[in-house]
Amino acid sequence: MFKDFNGTLIILVRHGECEENIKGMFRGRTDFPLNERGLIQAQDLARELKNFPLKYIYTSPLSRARQTAEAIGQECGIEVKVEEQFNNIASPYFWKIHLDTASYSLLSYKENRGYCLIQLNQTKHLKEYFSEWV
Repeated sequence: MFKDFNGTLIILVRHGECEENIKGMFRGRTDFPLNERGLIQAQDLARELKNFPLKYIYTSPLSRARQTAEAIGQECGIEVKVEEQFNNIASPYFWKIHLDTASYSLLSYKENRGYCLIQLNQTKHLKEYFSEWV
C-alpha cells in the first residue's frame, strides 16, 4: 500500500500492555515493563510493521516503549535509537491518540500538502489488547 508513496510516512506506536494498563494506573514517566501479553503484542505489532518501508525507529527510554521498539527493530532489521526526549512527550494529547495497547497510527507528510493523519489507532494485527478509552 505504501511502497509507492513519495512522501514521508511517520508511524506512531503505542507500547504493548503492562500490568498498570490493566489496573488503570496513570504511568506517565514511571517505568513499567511489558507483561506477558504485552510481549506477545509487541511481536504481533512487529510482524504488522514489517509490511511498511521503515528506515528509522526511535523510542523512549522507558522499558515498555523500548521493549516494543526492540521487537519491531529485530523483526525489521533496523537499529533502535533511544531518545530521552520521547520520555512520555510532555503534552498529554500525544498518548490520547493511541487508546489501545500496541496500536499504531499513520501520518503522511508531503512538502506541498503538510501533515495528514491517514490511519488512527490500528489494532487489526492483535489477537488480544486492552483498550483504555477515556
